[in-house]
Amino acid sequence: MKYRTTVEADQDIIEIYVLGADRFGVSQSERYIDDLFSTFELLAHNPRMARERRELNPPMRLHLHHAHIIAYVVSEEGILIVRVLHGREDWQSLFG
Repeated sequence: MKYRTTVEADQDIIEIYVLGADRFGVSQSERYIDDLFSTFELLAHNPRMARERRELNPPMRLHLHHAHIIAYVVSEEGILIVRVLHGREDWQSLFG
């Protein structure tokens, strides 16, 4: 399966990179982003790896990646990465 990202997820990834480069250095930030994209690939090949959270709107799957939560939905074409949020963000209000 393949994965796609929403515009919001793309913005999240850019923000993660910029904040990471500022706090931990460019090299570490690049490694983190590379690892994030590897996790997207892993989820695309194992789309049901995370439990579906039907209480969310829309129903989606959440996968913890270090300090971030990858929110995604599964479809016939692959997975759609909806958002990549820090675990301390109020993600429940976004999807509640």
